[in-house]
Amino acid sequence: MKTLVVFASKYGGTRSSAAKIANEMNQAQLCELEKDSVPDLNQFDCIVVGGPLYAGAIHKAAAAFAKDHVDMLLKKKLGLFIAGLENSEREEPFTANFPEVLIEHASAKEMIGGICDPKTLNFFLKMLMRAITKTSDYHSTVSDEKIRKFCGALKANA
Repeated sequence: MKTLVVFASKYGGTRSSAAKIANEMNQAQLCELEKDSVPDLNQFDCIVVGGPLYAGAIHKAAAAFAKDHVDMLLKKKLGLFIAGLENSEREEPFTANFPEVLIEHASAKEMIGGICDPKTLNFFLKMLMRAITKTSDYHSTVSDEKIRKFCGALKANA
């Protein structure tokens, strides 16, 4: 199954998670929105769309991609992921950030966790993350188990 992982990343944490998904999906092609040209979607059987969540909103490039390509995504096996320090099973981040028709169509959707690397943040964000995570050190809630589960759902009935 030829797979494309389309994602947006602000500080690099989502890029790392997207690479893990691509690897788990047998070397899927990666496309970082705002950096790479989006390839012809017709050549893929499966498309994964994701981005980081900040204050309840997914990265605007990932949200715009999903909205702008609804018709094409409905013709493909679809996976939706959200990266963020919150590692929950809540549905609300998906319903608030992706078109309902895509959520219903998706073979897999997952909040996979996130990464906070203070080396990539400005002073204000370092202070904010220190208040949230209670540490000024590198912090990751990325779940390899959730990534494997997510990819397994996409591979099922491929």
